[in-house]
Amino acid sequence: MAQPLTVALGIAALTSAAVAVLAPQAAAKDLASGVSCSDYTCRNDTDDIYYVTGQVTCSIGGGAHDFSAYVGRRATEQVPISCPSNYQPGTSHSESTMQPDGTWQNNQVQDPGTWDSTYPLTIDYRTATVDNDQKLGPRTGSAG
Repeated sequence: MAQPLTVALGIAALTSAAVAVLAPQAAAKDLASGVSCSDYTCRNDTDDIYYVTGQVTCSIGGGAHDFSAYVGRRATEQVPISCPSNYQPGTSHSESTMQPDGTWQNNQVQDPGTWDSTYPLTIDYRTATVDNDQKLGPRTGSAG
């Protein structure tokens, strides 16, 4: 009986570890009194609108990008954080074809490139500023 329980606990531990590895690293951060952000959400417990800024670092080839969003009064909001695709140029290779006269012709062929998705590795929330008139900037994602 103890062995199946040990196996089940081991599987649960491995599943938890895998989920933790795939999630971006962003600990809950208090940016202003009553405003905190973690992962892809910000919570505002005040009667003011806040303009939140930060930077996301994306996986290989994705780089680092600034983002910003508004968080409404007494609301918890999704922050639009994303990473761009990364273009990998194609390679070239030689192809030989036999001609009708029996000779060979070598041609250089260009293979198409690919677009690889990148994903957030870290999310760093930096500032939260009261902006009840929403004048500080547009609501944007991380592209740019």
